[in-house]
This record gives sequence, structure tokens and C-alpha cells, in this order.
Amino acid sequence: MSYVELFFKKIDSKEDKICVFDQIISDFKLIVILGTPGSGKTKILKNYHEAHSSDTQYIKVKEFLLFPDKLNANTKALLLDGLDEYRSTEIDKAFVITKLGKAIKSLRDKGIKVIVTCREMDWYGEHDKNALESEIANEEVALFRIMPLDDNQKIAFAGMLGIKDSNQFVNEFSRYGFLENPQLFIMMAYLYKENQQNTINSKKDLYLTFIKTAREQNSAYNINKINQLEEGEILKLTGYLAFHYMFSSIDKMDAQFIDVICDQEQGYAKEKIQSVLNTPLFIEGDFCHRTIAEFALAYFLKTFVLKESSYISLGRIKNLFVKNEIVPTELRGAYAWLCSLTQEKEFIGVDPYYQAIHGDNSLFDIELKKEIVIQVK
Repeated sequence: MSYVELFFKKIDSKEDKICVFDQIISDFKLIVILGTPGSGKTKILKNYHEAHSSDTQYIKVKEFLLFPDKLNANTKALLLDGLDEYRSTEIDKAFVITKLGKAIKSLRDKGIKVIVTCREMDWYGEHDKNALESEIANEEVALFRIMPLDDNQKIAFAGMLGIKDSNQFVNEFSRYGFLENPQLFIMMAYLYKENQQNTINSKKDLYLTFIKTAREQNSAYNINKINQLEEGEILKLTGYLAFHYMFSSIDKMDAQFIDVICDQEQGYAKEKIQSVLNTPLFIEGDFCHRTIAEFALAYFLKTFVLKESSYISLGRIKNLFVKNEIVPTELRGAYAWLCSLTQEKEFIGVDPYYQAIHGDNSLFDIELKKEIVIQVK
């Protein structure tokens, strides 16, 4: 599948100029790309790396900082993905950005271009920009924001995803506010082609239906019904995998990892876990997108832990996410979903701004919406 070219806007620029990634990487040496969850940050870097594989290297920020020796000798542009997935809890605004700045300085001294991606809400504005520039001898950090998909991009994207009536699709579903975001667009297009879009009225419905429908793509399920999974099973198993994925800091769920986490008595049989990993929710043992893992984790905790385990309290679940009254950046998306799905005031008060921006507040009644506004203030 091809991918529609995204547009960018330079932050704090006096010009209202829209550009594409090739222009950015040609004009600047140190670049930070900001975007919402699912806006295409990872895809941008991977596409560029595939087109310039001989002299670029794609790597996660976390992996780069932990294993700096992995840098290839012929790298001219280093593509660092997911700053938001690796930031310290206790001194979140300083430690990682300082460590990253020191590592980048050594790269810039060698003439290597550096591009970093980060979720917009997890970039601390001028604080991060100034901290990074001070570590690299005040070289400019060029900040760019990924723009939402416009109507022409939506129509082109629909065609690339195999939707024949692209204009009709875009006209019908633009009102939901999903199609401006590439990841939500992909999910909506998938369900549209599977004739599963009729029950979708919220972002929650979109994720829930996408996960449930993905079971239909399991090859064993389609051919001979071996390890057939009910909707409740795939939701539970996907959430179980998301729990380990988010809290154990693993990158790939390989055979050895499955052996460790499988539990036949509790309903997490090895063969069923493998069946889930064979669905479109996963690519080579990794979630197809981090937002899927975030939703699945929150849904698992709300539906299969809080409801089914009488000895698990809201406080114990909250303590999984909240450290020193802060939700670490790598857990903020899942925590926002937990707030949306449970609608518990005890959760909402901790990270209300992220909840207001990235949660599904359409699920809340007017009083809970007021509560979020109050907490943000």
C-alpha cells in the first residue's frame, strides 16, 4: 500500500507556509516532528528510511539512548522515533531531553542530521527546545507539526486503501472527526470495506469494532475454525498482551515471551495468544499501532480486571499508572482511555489535560465534562 504525503507547518514561524518532509530534511540539520497519536510520525520516518536505506538509520529513541553503539558507520541521517515513549518519571522534563541532547551533539559534530518524533502533548514547548539547543551548542532545533489530512488527501488516501467510492466515503464519515487522523482513517476504511461501520458513533466504537473484527482475518479461523475466538476472547487476549507490552517495556512478543506469559488455567492459552498475534492487530509480534495497545490495555483493565476481580480496587489500578502524582509519558494515552472508559473521577483528576485532548469525552455526561474542565483549570 502506498501512503499519502503528509503536510507540515513550522512552529513559531511567521510564515503560514506548508511543506513536505523532503523539504524539511533538505533545509534543516536538527528537526523535531510533533503530532497527535496516529498522525503518521512513525510512518514518515520509516518511509524515508526505505527510500534512503543506504545512508539513513531508523531507531527508537529509547533503543538509541540505551544502546548508542548500534549506530551504523555510514549513517548520514538518524531517524529517532518516539521520544514520548521514553521519558523519566521523577524528573520528566529534564532527564531524557538532556541525555538525548548530549547524544545528538556527538552526532552533529560528525555532520549527521537528526530527526526526532514526539507526541505533541508530550513535548514541553520552549523548555524542551531550549534544553536541547543548550546541549548542542545552541544549534537551532527546527520544530514542525504534522497537519491534519485535508479533503484532497483524504480522497487520495481512500483510493490507496482500496475504497472505490472514495468521495462518498469521505463525505459520509468526515462528520465523525476521524478522517483527519491517518491511523483512525485506516481503521475506519478497514471497517468500511468489511461492512462493519454501521455501529460506529464514537472513537471508542471505532477501536472496539476494529479489534473485534480483526479476528476474522486469522487464517486458522477462516479456513478450519481452529482456535476460533469469540469477540470477548479476542478483546481479553489483546488486552492481556497490551498489559505486558506496556508495562514490561518489550518491543517484540516472540515465542519465548509467549511461553512466559501464557496461562492455560486463566484463559490465556498459548495457542489462543498465537491466534491473536496472527491477526491484523499485530505485525511481526508488535502491535500494528501503539494506540491499539493503549485502548486494548484500558479496555482490559476496565472490563476484565475491575469487573471480574473483586479484590482489585480503583486505587491499585491507578497505582499502575501514577507515580508521584504524575503519569509517565509512555502511559498517558492508555490512562486517558482508562478515564474515558471507566468515567471514574478518581482517575480523571490526575492527568485531565491529556484526557481533554486525547480521551473520548463524547462518552461523558455534562457533569463529567464540567469536572474535566475544573480539573484542567
